Amino acid sequence: MNETFIFDLIILVGFVYFIFSRFFGTKLPKDDSKKGPGMQQRKGMGRPQNIDRKGARPAGQVVEMPRNNKPPVAVKPKKPVVSPEVLAKLEGAERLKAVDPTFDEKTFLSGCREAFNLYWQAAAEYDEETLDALTSPRAYDDIMDRIEPLEEEGRMLLTRIDKFESITLAETRVNGRTAIAEVKYEVEMAQSEVKKNTKSTSSSGKPYKAVWVWARNIDDPDPNWELEDVKPLN
Repeated sequence: MNETFIFDLIILVGFVYFIFSRFFGTKLPKDDSKKGPGMQQRKGMGRPQNIDRKGARPAGQVVEMPRNNKPPVAVKPKKPVVSPEVLAKLEGAERLKAVDPTFDEKTFLSGCREAFNLYWQAAAEYDEETLDALTSPRAYDDIMDRIEPLEEEGRMLLTRIDKFESITLAETRVNGRTAIAEVKYEVEMAQSEVKKNTKSTSSSGKPYKAVWVWARNIDDPDPNWELEDVKPLN
């Protein structure tokens, strides 16, 4: 019986030791790879994303917010405001430069020459879009009143420019924020009212002298000028 008691005691001690070591002994290291979905956190990426709803992004995926990659918008400086007293003391191109520092007389007059050619070419071709872009509403109506009757008759105003004698800046004004430049044209050219599809005119060239009045709003980002009026000098 003693032997049986001792044997039972050894088994009991062994069982108690097993239970103690299993539940109260040294804990095993944790395996982070077995964490639940959505709870893993990437190093340096901020708070974990634990959203795992239908239609949402996969759990654990960090969503970066969209960046604003648009370049900064340059603020265009306003044109200087010059008093009427100061403008009255200036003349010609200097008056226009006072309200628009980008104004360059040479470049402007070169553009006036090109516009002169383009104007008469558009008139011959009944190019209303070009004429509308070149002129103010009043000047546009004036040229259309002249060429529309010719179009109805199957004719056109044909202009042949033989020579530019001179193009000069005659006068400048500033009305509020509107710059006005009067340009004097002295040109050798011929004009004829001919049938459509006529390639040239046999008329001899004659001196053409006139002042074309160009204007633009100096606050408008569009650098182009509009023809406001034509003042014949001959």
